[in-house]
Amino acid sequence: MMKEYLLDSIKAFAFFKENLSQVNELSNVVLEVLQIKLGTFHAFLPTNTPFEKIHDFSTGGKTSSLRKEISFKLYKIINSSPLLSCVFDDFNSDIHSMRNDDLYQSNGVHFQEEVYYQIHFGANQEIVSKCLYYSSAIWHSLCVVYKGDLNHEKEIDKSYIEIICKNAIFIMIGAYDAESYIYWCDSDGAEILKKISDSAI
Repeated sequence: MMKEYLLDSIKAFAFFKENLSQVNELSNVVLEVLQIKLGTFHAFLPTNTPFEKIHDFSTGGKTSSLRKEISFKLYKIINSSPLLSCVFDDFNSDIHSMRNDDLYQSNGVHFQEEVYYQIHFGANQEIVSKCLYYSSAIWHSLCVVYKGDLNHEKEIDKSYIEIICKNAIFIMIGAYDAESYIYWCDSDGAEILKKISDSAI
């Protein structure tokens, strides 16, 4: 069974910084915003994970992949309010290789060469899972849930990325050698996660 563990903020932010520095524009702005916004850091791990291993973010061997369970959790978060949208990065791709891809056609946008996928309240679980899969590399994955609507143009600019990050309520990155994820959330994100957990009891 999966559990959400509260993390040491200094250690968790250090891993965010290591994982996101100079990867793409979304990663850069996320790091800028996390130095200002109030919130807490958490990890998705099995309930029996030894405490001393929780902050060992770079090493796997703690669980089989939790992507399916976390994808469902993310689906529930995004669909908890009609005000919410989510953006995923795709570090492995660029606009030239993805222009004719089905997911890019339906949900993709790009900033310069960088590829991102965006979804809004009402998205089904299949598209959430597909976006998370496309975003997942061995050492990097990033998604941001934020209050706001989708961009309706295929090309986005830095100001739009800044709006996404300033309105973020939940920011998740890959960890534990791609076995799971850690996340930051503000008070609104924490309230949504609590309601989701309470409804599952």
